[in-house]
Amino acid sequence: MDILLKISMVYGIISVFFMLFVILLLTFNKRFVYSFYRVIVMDILINFTCWLNTWPAKILFRPGVPDSFLQIHESFPWLTSVSQFLTTFFFHAQSLSTIVICAHRLISAKYENANKKWNRYYLFVYAGVIVFSVFITNFIYFQKIHFDYQERMFVLDDVSYVSDILN
Repeated sequence: MDILLKISMVYGIISVFFMLFVILLLTFNKRFVYSFYRVIVMDILINFTCWLNTWPAKILFRPGVPDSFLQIHESFPWLTSVSQFLTTFFFHAQSLSTIVICAHRLISAKYENANKKWNRYYLFVYAGVIVFSVFITNFIYFQKIHFDYQERMFVLDDVSYVSDILN
């Protein structure tokens, strides 16, 4: 592992502990009953799952891929496609989650009973974020991933998107 990957791992693990601490604090502490904290917990959960999905992408396209990744790819080739899909999915989900946070603040400032409605419906809002992110990500063309045994690394197939559309 090179130095940037090690720094990313150390920084990421520390961040995960902070995320889990904040999730537990906002979920179980009686002082945090306002609906904004529920929305923040959902945003942190999206960020946490996104962080988990970044590790295959960080390791996959480097020379000298660990043999364990190659064995996983050969046994379950669809996992690399799922990880590739999730990378784009989380891009959309994180963006929409930020929009939900902003909308929550604006709606809560304007309407007095907004806190009760957000506390009741925030899970439905985030279910909508997930469904919409999956829907939008389905329209994206992903290149196939294969392992180059000479280079000992994963590479993307060099297939033109335009040629697939035209044929």
